[in-house]
Amino acid sequence: MIFFHGWTCPELGGNCPGGNDYDRNNIYGAQRSMFAASLRFTSRKAPKIRAYVAPIQEPPAPPPTTTVPRQGR
Repeated sequence: MIFFHGWTCPELGGNCPGGNDYDRNNIYGAQRSMFAASLRFTSRKAPKIRAYVAPIQEPPAPPPTTTVPRQGR
């Protein structure tokens, strides 16, 4: 298993272009994205990506809380 990160730019629809310091100059709506992949090794012992790990979905938002008015005493 290998973990790595990269900058994705939603405004550009994919990866951010190289040569920018996105920590200092946040252009194109840059976001740091984490990736994970499982590896396999070729017959020459070279690593190769077998598959990327599927993203984890965020849990759904909790339902809104409602208050019930008190009955008269």
